[in-house]
Amino acid sequence: MRTAFLTACCLLLSVFSHAQGGNEDLMRADFADVAKYGTRQSGFEGLRSHSSGVKGSQFFYPTWSKGSLITNSNEKLGDKYMYLFDKVRQELFIQVPDSNAVYLVNKSQIHAFTLNTDKPHTFEIASDYIPGRTTDYFEILIKNDKYSLLKFTKTTLVKFDPHDMMRVKNGELYDEFVDEYTYYLTLKGGSLQAIPLRAGVIKKVLSAEKSKVNDYFDTNANEELDEKFLVGLIGFLNS
Repeated sequence: MRTAFLTACCLLLSVFSHAQGGNEDLMRADFADVAKYGTRQSGFEGLRSHSSGVKGSQFFYPTWSKGSLITNSNEKLGDKYMYLFDKVRQELFIQVPDSNAVYLVNKSQIHAFTLNTDKPHTFEIASDYIPGRTTDYFEILIKNDKYSLLKFTKTTLVKFDPHDMMRVKNGELYDEFVDEYTYYLTLKGGSLQAIPLRAGVIKKVLSAEKSKVNDYFDTNANEELDEKFLVGLIGFLNS
């Protein structure tokens, strides 16, 4: 904490030397607000450049977005800040407005955060559901007193293999960030259970709801069994 505090103070001195008038007080409040929860990420520029020339992205959304953060002490940082979530390292960055300051948020401080992209996407620290799993975040697809549906995205960088003749023939001469999704279901706040996107497994996991599950599958027989289908099914069971 002392190191983080000193880093923030040095940054403040640098910024304040260029600040003028009432803007100084506003910037001081912004930096103090954010510095409590993390440290300055000086190597962020290099981190971002890792995505250059690579298919896919290490980030949940490729650019900074509005959002919010709820800390473990129930404090909230709102959408006057910009947010960026690194799926590979499972790290959240905050950018202070009207500056180049980027902070890496300490995971021990985070309860949940929301990114407003195509729609609001809310994430919670995985340890809220699996004690000891303190390095990952689950996206909350549905949160309900009955069934809740969570999603974990594991993103890895797959290097191009020049010995893969099929990829060479197809001109796929690039490294690629690949996402692997795991869906979890929890009943009435109980333990999580993985629920793959396979009809037989879904029906087995939800065997207690056999009639309603079969009705949903029959009604949506022409729909692809994907995330949208699963979200619709769980929403139907909660209704």
